[in-house]
Amino acid sequence: MSGTVVDALTWWVRTVPDHPAVDLDGDVLTYAELDTWADGVAAVLRGHGAARGDRVGIVGTNSLEWCVAAVAAWKIGAVVCGFNQRFLAAELGALVSLCEPAVVFGDAAHLPVLEEVRRSGPEFTVLGLDDAVTAARGGEHDPAPAFGAEPDDPTSIVFTSGTTGTPKGVVFTHRMIAGIMHEWSLGERVGPNDLRVLLVLPMFTAAGVVWGLSRSLVQGGTMYLQPGFDPPRALEVLQEARITTFTGPPILFEQISRVPGFERARLDHLTTAWVGGARVPVPLLEKWRPRGVALRQLYGQTEIGGTATAMSAEGRCGIPTSAAGAGPSPASGSSTPTGGTAPWARSGRSSCAGRACSPATGATRRPRSRRCGVAGCTPATSGRSTPRACSPTSTGWAR
Repeated sequence: MSGTVVDALTWWVRTVPDHPAVDLDGDVLTYAELDTWADGVAAVLRGHGAARGDRVGIVGTNSLEWCVAAVAAWKIGAVVCGFNQRFLAAELGALVSLCEPAVVFGDAAHLPVLEEVRRSGPEFTVLGLDDAVTAARGGEHDPAPAFGAEPDDPTSIVFTSGTTGTPKGVVFTHRMIAGIMHEWSLGERVGPNDLRVLLVLPMFTAAGVVWGLSRSLVQGGTMYLQPGFDPPRALEVLQEARITTFTGPPILFEQISRVPGFERARLDHLTTAWVGGARVPVPLLEKWRPRGVALRQLYGQTEIGGTATAMSAEGRCGIPTSAAGAGPSPASGSSTPTGGTAPWARSGRSSCAGRACSPATGATRRPRSRRCGVAGCTPATSGRSTPRACSPTSTGWAR
């Protein structure tokens, strides 16, 4: 396992330069093309003063430019902050104030909203994806200078719980991403360069920037990115590209199962169909099983990498994944009576480094610096020696 996402990208560029890295509904970007394009955008970021530890925001619909902007940020050691493109100026401004980006990319439709946010007070540079990213495609660019990234450097801030309350910024590090990918590779075996991920969810989510883009780059696979969720098109891509990984809430699988012709589809190449966010109804399981697909219910939260446990194909509740630790929290003692309830804690190398400058958890803001070593964010501690473990915030109830 490589130390960082950029290390992995560099390796695959050397070994399989012509292998597809991202396929946006037929617009294919190879590893070599992605690497060179991102080098050009990294130079643009440096030219606007962005540096290692800065936050770089992205607002826009799913696109190759979104992916390249993220990789460019990682190449200079910056932290990617994906913002919900559906947010209004007031909602977006709250997240900008929370993570204090140095630069925010926006597609043409969202530049007016970004300008409105900038006028309201936060200081950051606005760059159009068309002008700063699209224009750099196909050019000759010098490689981005190496800066000595460390596995515990943060890579992304993913905002979560925005549908039920104030969004929290969850900090992902290179080490956390490596742990998540290790878990997934053991849960469902996929050969080298055979990972094919279908992504229909937004890039700003953990499903997009972490489980989609980062996982594909770390494992040398291909992310089949869709502009949005269109069930008939999703079924086509699942079959034509022989997708190996498709994850998301049950509604995605339900709507695809209603597409005419689904009952004749052969999908036994889909080895990873992990479903979360809601309970998977038995009738939905019964629709997909004849297609050669076992929908596996997962349990988890963004702060723990998304997956704490996943059901086996045989239907057990599941055990903690390999990079996970789960059990009664220190306050509840070492065991729980059968049939009883107890608070439990989840920890391990796939757990988050903390939350980004969250007042709710007592962060000390540093208004004169946008640098984001993990120390600049709110560490979640578990009483262990390392400040980068995230345990008490990752709690639930186990029966």
